[in-house]
Amino acid sequence: MKSVSSPLIQAQHLTGAGEARLLIAISFHFVKGRLVYLDKVVQTLASFPVRRRDLVVFTNTVEMAEQESIRDIFRKAGLVDGRDARLSVETALAHPYNLTWAHKRLISGDFLAPDSPYSHFIYLEDDEQLTFENFAYFLAGRDILRPFGNLVPAYLRMEWCDKLACAMNNDNIAPILLAGRPFISHGEYAFVTADNPYCGGFILDQELAREYIQTRSFDLKRSRAVSTEAGWFGVRERSAMGLTFENPPAPFAYRVVVPVAIASRVAPSCAWLAHLPNNYANDPSHHLGKVAMTDLFASNFNAEKEVALPAFNSTGQKWFRFHHRLGNHFRMLGRGLLIGTMDSLRRVKRMILGPRKPGQA
Repeated sequence: MKSVSSPLIQAQHLTGAGEARLLIAISFHFVKGRLVYLDKVVQTLASFPVRRRDLVVFTNTVEMAEQESIRDIFRKAGLVDGRDARLSVETALAHPYNLTWAHKRLISGDFLAPDSPYSHFIYLEDDEQLTFENFAYFLAGRDILRPFGNLVPAYLRMEWCDKLACAMNNDNIAPILLAGRPFISHGEYAFVTADNPYCGGFILDQELAREYIQTRSFDLKRSRAVSTEAGWFGVRERSAMGLTFENPPAPFAYRVVVPVAIASRVAPSCAWLAHLPNNYANDPSHHLGKVAMTDLFASNFNAEKEVALPAFNSTGQKWFRFHHRLGNHFRMLGRGLLIGTMDSLRRVKRMILGPRKPGQA
């Protein structure tokens, strides 16, 4: 089992990640100079210690030599073409950008087939390096966020700036202010929406995939309406937005959220998704890639903006809500010694859950 550094990821999430059966799609518009990025992406995915991993690279090239250069990457990574990796050559494209939508049939077909062997679907652009820790974080985030309107954990893209020798955020042009932003707290972290939620890829489990194929965002044409709401998402960006704009639970602007350490206001590295070209961070004339990952979130959380668990009906779900909120109350008081009696804890419980009903413990 691989070790990870984030306290968000518990042992059960690493175990779950190891048991995963992945169907992975990558869009690769053939450019010889970009093979170096695809190589690194595939090498990283091939190293995942998972139960199953099938990789499909969608490409537009009909040149046999160019196709073979992609298969060379498979072989270098220890993957066998036709067994756990394959090419899908797309020649009937109305526009080159439509290549990024070819993977959708994998979701509605192979992934969601009645006899599907897969637990998770992953879509990536050809230059985004998803690590095993990134994947384990997704599983942890799903467990944490599912009760909150089925929010989905997402990533913050980052590049390395050679001049400043630090990681920079790709997609937000200014620090994200936390003071007026809704959040969900979990231990030392809070989950929030980013100003720009785009991260160039998404992960779906079976539940999310069944929802996704019914939405506007799954369809090239119908997703144009979502693009209008998003403000700027083009054909390629819409193909990678997943459930970002579908049914976000109030008061969140988007369906996807990212974790931020409450004390330091820095997102944990398990939620950083490396954008390998580093072209924004190292281009002084470009407006993107200019905010350091350590400076991406500014101002303090406003306790009044914390989103509590929804009201539940069953006693068991009420107890879950009770323990969650009780833990948050104690965290707000600090980490001092907690001294009390069972009677005092019962009084706190009554304040949160209401009066005890006959026959209720």
